[in-house]
Amino acid sequence: MAAFSTPFWSAVTGVAVLAAGVAYLARPSDDAPTSAHSLSGLPDRSARLADVVLPPEADDTPALRATTTLPAASPFTVDHLGRLVVSARTLPVLESWLALVPRGQPLTPIEARLRAELPPLAAERAWPLLKSYAAYRDAEREMLCALKAQGTVAARELLDRTMALRRRHFDTVTVQELFGVQEARALYASEVARIFADKTLNEAQQAQRLMALRMSLPPEVAAQEFGGTEFSLAMERIAAQMREEGENDDEVVFRRKQFVEVEGAKSLVELEREQAETQRQAWELRHPAFVRQREALLAAHEFDSPERQALLDELLQQHFKGEQLTEARRLGLR
Repeated sequence: MAAFSTPFWSAVTGVAVLAAGVAYLARPSDDAPTSAHSLSGLPDRSARLADVVLPPEADDTPALRATTTLPAASPFTVDHLGRLVVSARTLPVLESWLALVPRGQPLTPIEARLRAELPPLAAERAWPLLKSYAAYRDAEREMLCALKAQGTVAARELLDRTMALRRRHFDTVTVQELFGVQEARALYASEVARIFADKTLNEAQQAQRLMALRMSLPPEVAAQEFGGTEFSLAMERIAAQMREEGENDDEVVFRRKQFVEVEGAKSLVELEREQAETQRQAWELRHPAFVRQREALLAAHEFDSPERQALLDELLQQHFKGEQLTEARRLGLR
């Protein structure tokens, strides 16, 4: 797998918080806590980070002068007690505040503004959080440059290194608040890829492990990853392939929702049944001798008689061994 084309690029490393992502994540939602503190002079939350730029005269100065008129940054979310609400939605807000200062320059010039626009309790957490995030982003860029110099890097190695880097810059609670959901989704995707890559597992075993993995996810992670769709082994294969090709989480969720609308909005159960029937027919074409003997046996014995079931099982064991026997039984070839 080539470097920087892994499925965890957008969801895990956070190496580039896209302008469109800022508009999406910072927009108000029904489940987001509402701010009890009015921030004056701030633009609508749908403004793109790309629109937040420094005045030309500020770019060449070592630090921003107190009299410089700064563009508006995305607002933090504050609860009714004046405390800062930290979640994945805070990431693009932090990015927009960092955009007010040229890279590599001290953040001190914007401290007074940040404290003036937040209640005291929120400011006491927001300011150190912003400084920690700035240090983390610098360290992340250095790490990615070093990995790029290596030529290639495994997706899981990139994930593990990124997670370790976050824990060096933030405490456990903050890591969970900022990155918890995206890390859980990335770990899920990594485990799905590992299950599909395991050639010792047949489809029934893969489905069993994937279902157990899915059921172990926290509800908020499952809600974002699956969007309410039911389990489907076929869809998990599609999702794994999409991530292998570099598609992001939002595209995977959109594809999951489309999947249930295939061929006139068939249910997942119907799709799974059709896939199983296709596999059964393909299997029978590869084993004509078994099919002929099975049909003769079925014609000679009454339906669901114990004797017929025993003879069918014996016939299966005569023709198939090991994984082939398990697969034949799974496809209902008896």
